[in-house]
Parts: sequence; structure tokens; C-alpha cells
Amino acid sequence: MAKNRYIPQELPLATRNNPKFRAEVVVYDELKSQLDATQRDWTVVHQAKWLLKEPGNGEPKEGEADFVMAHPKRGVLVVDVKGGLILLNKDGQWKSRDRYRMEHDIDPFGQVARNARNLAKKFNELAFWKGASVNRLGRLVVFPDSAMPANAVFPSDVSRDIVIDKAMLANLADRVLTAASFWFGPSWPHPRASRSCETLVFLFATPLEFTDSLGANLPLETRSFEKLTDDQFRVVQAAAKLPRVAVRGGAGSGKTWLARKRAIQLHAEGFRTLLLCRSEPLADHLRSMTKTDNNLVIAAYSQLLEVVFRQDRNTHVAPLEPEYGWKLLELAEQAPDSRFEAIMVDEGQDFCADEWVFVEGLLRDAKRDVLYVFVDDNQQIYGHETSLPEGMIELHLGDNVRTTRSIHVRLQNFYQADPPQRPLGPLGRKVRDVEQSNDERQSVKHIVRDLMEKDQIGVDDIVVLTPRKVDESQLCDLTLTHGRKLSPKPRSGVDVRLASVQDFKGLENAVVVLAEADCLPSDKAARTRFCYTAYSRPRSHLIVIGNWH
Repeated sequence: MAKNRYIPQELPLATRNNPKFRAEVVVYDELKSQLDATQRDWTVVHQAKWLLKEPGNGEPKEGEADFVMAHPKRGVLVVDVKGGLILLNKDGQWKSRDRYRMEHDIDPFGQVARNARNLAKKFNELAFWKGASVNRLGRLVVFPDSAMPANAVFPSDVSRDIVIDKAMLANLADRVLTAASFWFGPSWPHPRASRSCETLVFLFATPLEFTDSLGANLPLETRSFEKLTDDQFRVVQAAAKLPRVAVRGGAGSGKTWLARKRAIQLHAEGFRTLLLCRSEPLADHLRSMTKTDNNLVIAAYSQLLEVVFRQDRNTHVAPLEPEYGWKLLELAEQAPDSRFEAIMVDEGQDFCADEWVFVEGLLRDAKRDVLYVFVDDNQQIYGHETSLPEGMIELHLGDNVRTTRSIHVRLQNFYQADPPQRPLGPLGRKVRDVEQSNDERQSVKHIVRDLMEKDQIGVDDIVVLTPRKVDESQLCDLTLTHGRKLSPKPRSGVDVRLASVQDFKGLENAVVVLAEADCLPSDKAARTRFCYTAYSRPRSHLIVIGNWH
């Protein structure tokens, strides 16, 4: 048997210290203590939230349960917790009386029933759950501050077996089993019973871990999973129930990872989803590492006509021209099935105000469908507020989780936001500064050789960045050791990649070498933009040749 799993494993102090959640904290602590002492195989989610998109073009429904519990033999229980003194008046209205003796109308049994039905529909959106002929979820209501009379007579739609009061808290684990038996009998016969716990983890805890392997040419994504910060987890939780969200954060805060992960989740939940960005190299890379189909599309803005509408690229207008956007809207009107129910926009600061009309025009219902925009909030670079679509709820990613702290210190010279980023990565090795020589080709050749031979770093984990266009760089096709080359189109496992800073925007690699500093723009603002992009590309090690500041 597996140990019980709790999501979250420990309640944040912000939850524990919030009077609003006092009753839920009591139930969480009792559940954890009693289940761990007597039972196994439970998965318990606190404050489970979801967004349900039913067939048709109706508005997505928000769902939330105080607790959801799953067990492969006992079933799935949706739990509602109501604090205060509980009353049922002669008109059949449930009420809760708080410590100030104020009464509030509540509907605990109706609410938990609706949540259970909607969560069952959410389960049915998942490919690995579909096909189950039985899809009933049990319900349980907990009144941790009230003791019900021994002779209590409940309404006809309520059973004592699905109610836990203050007097029963000492036997909470046993009462959970009583409720499960009431709904499912001695053993849950559901055809997907063995996947019930996995389903809760997928829906409510998948974002807890992520891989940092967004490298340009890594042959395999084998990076170990790391726990997301509380800040990012809160963003994921909040965004899960909101249809229009702008997520702000600096380089390294996980915006691209979160955009891709959320797109994959929404696709798995039945939404036709578009992951959109400005950079074609980034879009191509995200496609290469993601299993896509007709209902999960990844494209750069300039690729929309050919990727979504199958238009010949050589015949359509330039993406920077307004006519390009109007052409998108025209084709979307002609083929409404090509539109999306969810759009994730990465690098949203690269989109101008006029283009949001065209992006929202790709939604089936721009006012109700899901739109997330992930935005770099570096005020030092952009100097103004990024234009966003109307009606966006703004959230913030405040942690740098992608780079070492040594690289982060350098990056902050080109980053300004309030509050500043917090570095959570390891200290890492010191950034290496190399004086620019008269023969930079030879310097780069020696640096790359040492990385491969002394540091045992694979060629796919190294990239050399230049501010020039790669076909104009003196480093293009530089011959390295053992028949290797420094190439804009490297042979995987053989050559080292050379890329322009602009083309590498949004991408990352384990080791980055910055070269040809004498070709940086002389304009201060443009130079700062180049440096910010370049310094935010490495994860583990950075080598700087010349004056990159």
C-alpha cells in the first residue's frame, strides 16, 4: 500500500493564519493525523479548483471544493466544510451563525452535490478517464464547530452517514469510511478506480514539479523535476479557475514553461488550445518537444496563416502589416471550427495593442473563452506598461527558478521591477569574464574546447550567442576540434550551435557563451535589451567575452 498523499503536503502559513480558512485547517489537520495513523492509499486535495467547459459555446464554469479525497477502493468524496453554529430553520433554509452571532444563509448539501456532479464532468474530459460507465462521486459535509442533536431529523435529501459534526471529529477517519460505504458499498466498483488518485494528482498537483530542460538542442529532456515555488503554485491555482489571466514575471520565472504546461492541461481537459508566441525559433522548439494535434496548436504569430489556416506562406501579407491580422479574422469567420476555446500567449510584451484584436478574434467567444498572456515585467527594458487585452486578471511570478544565483546577480543589472525577483536556484559557478582579444575566433575555439574536454559538457548543452545576424558573424561555421563546427544549423551531438541573441529569445541552454561584444548596438536602450535577453539564456554557466554591459 502507498502512503497517503496530501495536496498541499503542508498548509501555507497564509492559509493557517487566515480566519476565513480556520474550519478547513481544523479538518485538514485531523484528516492528516488520523488517516496517517490508520489508513493508506488516500489522496487528499485541499481547496481543489477547476474550470469546466461543457459542450457548446457556453461560458466556462468555475468549480471549487474544500476537499476532494480519492481512494482506489473507497471511491472519490467531495467534501464541503462549514464553520460556525449550524441551523436549519422551519423554512428549510440552512444557516451558519458566526462568533458575532450574525447568521448567514448556506446551502452545504446542495453545494457539495453540485460540486460533485461538476467534478465528475471534469473527470470525464480526461482521455484516461473516458469510457467509464459509472461516474458517481460521493459527498460529505463537515460541521467542525457544531454538534448535532442525538434526535436530529434531517431533510429527506440528507443522510446522517454523510454528515460529520464536532463530536465526530475525534473519529474523522472512520466517519470518512462510513460516508464512502454509504455511497459505494464495501468496495468501489468503478472501472477507473485504480486511476482515481492519479486523476487528482493530474488535475490539481501536476504543476508542483517541472523540468528545466528548455534548452535549444538538448537531445533528451532528462532534467530532474523540481518543486515549484509557493508563488508559482499560487499562480497555477488561481489561474485554474480564471478565464482571462495576465501572468507577469521576469526572465527565468517559468513563464514559457507555465504557458506550455497550461496549454497541455487544457488540451487534455477538452479545450481546443493555441500556444502562441512571437518568436518562430521558440515556436518551432516548443512544437519539437510537445505532442500536438488538431486541438493543440503551437505557432508563432507569423506562422498562423500557414499553421492554422493552411495558407501558402509565400502568398500572404507580411505579419507586421495590419492586413495580416485582418486576413486572420477573415479566415476565422469563414472557418469557425478553426477557432480556439483557449489561447496561451507567451512573450506577450512583444504584441502591440492593435494585434490583440486579431488574437482574440481566434477565440470562439472572446468574452468567455480562456485567454492567458505571459508577460515580461522588466520596466528597465520596456519603460512602459505592456498593452494587454481588456478584462485581464493580473498575477505575478516573483521567483527566478531557472538560473543559478551567480547568473541572476548579473542579470539584475538589466532588470527592474517591483518587487524585484528572488533567486531560488543553486549558487552555481562564478560567471566567467574573458577579455576580448584581437583573434576572437581563436578565443571561442579554446573556450568551447575546454568546456567539452575539461568540463565534460556535451555539445548540445552549449550555445554561442552573437548580437549580429548569424550569417554575418565572423564565427559562423568556425572549425572546432575533432571535425566539429560552430554552426547556426548544428548536427545534433556533433556541432555547437551559433545563434543570434534575437533568434534565441525565449530559449535557453545549460551553458551560454556571449561573443562579438563590439557588435552590440551603441544606443543605450537597444544595448540593454540585447544584454537582458543574452544574460537570461543560460541555466548553469555563463561565459562573457568582452564588454557585454
